[in-house]
Amino acid sequence: MTVANVGKVSACTIRPEEKEESLRASIALRSRLQGLLEAKTRQSVGIGRRGPLSSKDLYRLSIGNPRIFKSCEETKGLSTAVHLLLDVSSSMAGSSIQLARKSCYAVLKALSGIKGINGAVTAF
Repeated sequence: MTVANVGKVSACTIRPEEKEESLRASIALRSRLQGLLEAKTRQSVGIGRRGPLSSKDLYRLSIGNPRIFKSCEETKGLSTAVHLLLDVSSSMAGSSIQLARKSCYAVLKALSGIKGINGAVTAF
């Protein structure tokens, strides 16, 4: 029984005029996607010499350690992977496959301009 065949399937190449149209669309898309995909990557809480008092760390004073304050730090950034699936079956012939190709190209170009995002397209 064969579950999947690995190989390359041609989804046809994008003509230069389609590529230009997709690039124009990707510029506006990039700024919208960046705002949607931005997320808090981590919040670190440490003990230091400044900040709000940490009542559970007051015991440190008895051993001569002045680190009894919380220090919270949130960093924002992107660490996202986006994988697009492009249907290249016979039902996608004609204008449907052209639109799908241009859309995948525009989204991938928009994502490639945002640091911290890995994008890929797979045709099936």
